[in-house]
Amino acid sequence: MFTIIGSGFGLYGYLPAILQELGDKVILPEEYLPKVRNRQELKELEKDIFWVKNKELAIEKATKVIFTVPPNYQYKAVKNLFDNDGCNSIQTIFLEKPVATSPAKSIELLEFLESKEVDYVIGYSFLYLDLNSNFNTLVNSSTQIFWQWSFMAHHFSMDLKNWKRYHSSGGGVLRFYGIHIIAFLSKFGYDNVKESTLTCQHSDEPFIWSAKFLGGNLPPCNVTVNCKSKKDVFNIISENIDNSILLNDPFSLLVDRFDGLDKRVPMLASLLKNEILDKRNRNQIYKNINSLWKIVENVSIWRLEKINT
Repeated sequence: MFTIIGSGFGLYGYLPAILQELGDKVILPEEYLPKVRNRQELKELEKDIFWVKNKELAIEKATKVIFTVPPNYQYKAVKNLFDNDGCNSIQTIFLEKPVATSPAKSIELLEFLESKEVDYVIGYSFLYLDLNSNFNTLVNSSTQIFWQWSFMAHHFSMDLKNWKRYHSSGGGVLRFYGIHIIAFLSKFGYDNVKESTLTCQHSDEPFIWSAKFLGGNLPPCNVTVNCKSKKDVFNIISENIDNSILLNDPFSLLVDRFDGLDKRVPMLASLLKNEILDKRNRNQIYKNINSLWKIVENVSIWRLEKINT
């Protein structure tokens, strides 16, 4: 039995993944009912949900808890969960990335969960995309790899002042978007960073991140992410152009749906089934990701870009 803490992506992403892809049960607090009814693609799911009065009751009856909340709240909520005797039935916790607002807090939270002997899974989406085969070919046939990801983030296009914009809140180009690439490269064996630069026009709002990743006998991987770009690009290229990945966005790899649901739903179902990462190695994979993230942050320099007036 799943429950979800968070009424945004948790409902339009994870809820259909649980009910339609997995055919599993979900229990939700009644405060989410209006949001389910107000989304056309979710209306039909209302009858399949077990509704209870509040989040505390939902957590008490659930065996699996999905958090889809801002990283600062996630950090506090997970810790508070274990102050409540009602969480004794919880077997697995699913966390959104970034796990916390900084690498240090992320490491601390995962150590806390291990001390409680609770299984946990983190939603690093790029680990669940079909990138491995092409990237492996590039690694084995290249002297250098270039990874470019450019797009216009929703908070910039709509001028939203939410947490996803601010580095200190766990947002910004590195902590909210770049962490996906860090996770992917870490799992592939990259474990060091030669250089890293964050570009901003306003303090605490980085929108361009560039870095060079190293790892053993792997070719250097040069990464550039721009979340304030007018052009959508997702390219992983090398001199071996035949095996390069040339897309508009990473989720172009997923099949479009005709039922109105987010096309990431099947990917989320894979995450919930723990299909990709071997449970025996999963915690170490997450530790390695945090370690690489920490190195990136430690070597990063900030560059202020002047605003054209």
